[in-house]
Amino acid sequence: MLRNKGAHLGDHVFRYFGLFDKDDHLYLFVPREWPYLFEKYMKPAGHAGPKTPIAEILRKTLIHEDYISFSSGLNTKVRHVVSAGAEVILAAFVPFGKFALNEAALAELEGNSRSFEFEYFEDPAAPV
Repeated sequence: MLRNKGAHLGDHVFRYFGLFDKDDHLYLFVPREWPYLFEKYMKPAGHAGPKTPIAEILRKTLIHEDYISFSSGLNTKVRHVVSAGAEVILAAFVPFGKFALNEAALAELEGNSRSFEFEYFEDPAAPV
């Protein structure tokens, strides 16, 4: 889904917030929700900003790991989930791998499967 969003909407839809540490190293943080609009806290000149301090807003709205650490941990978790799934499939394949193909069940599955082909993008100016 994220690849699709990036491909169609551009990478600017993936918001992040950068914070510097005391040694001027930049750390990037991603929001807890998507889409996230930082602009909701902006006010016109002369108007009061949010009553909540910015540090508290950042703690509530951003994940508590920088982008690199989050991505690394996410990669590790996804690998573990895929590995566990592969182990289950392998465990099932070993005892059931020598069974004959059930043509009737396969035909039933294929008959109940629906697929769609892309035709065109809708014209937003076209009447509904």
